[in-house]
Amino acid sequence: MTKKTYFGVYYQFAEDRHDVWIVDVGNACVTADTKDQAMADIASQLSACLKDYTDTGQALPPASSKAEAMVKAADMLREARQEMPELYPQPIAQHMTVVTCELTDGSDSCDVPSCPDKGKYEPICA
Repeated sequence: MTKKTYFGVYYQFAEDRHDVWIVDVGNACVTADTKDQAMADIASQLSACLKDYTDTGQALPPASSKAEAMVKAADMLREARQEMPELYPQPIAQHMTVVTCELTDGSDSCDVPSCPDKGKYEPICA
């Protein structure tokens, strides 16, 4: 079993637009109508993305430190806002989160904390 922890960033762009991006795994991003749904969806999305790596014999992407992830998240948002400003306005809310995955032969699962009260969310600046 391989255990991997990645930092992600949660953005709220509108009342009904909640995104979570895993900064080190290119296709691991989701958009949902609610924050809870986005947090639930990112775990399964990250699991599927990492499974693609293992299924094709590729090494898993290295995980950034928290400081590196914060810089990457700010850079990704800045780039998205430049390329598609109508889709990526200034976020109403944003914070870092941690997603941990356990990868085993045939069964992968990822977990994301369910509420900010547990101290696993940290605000970021973009």
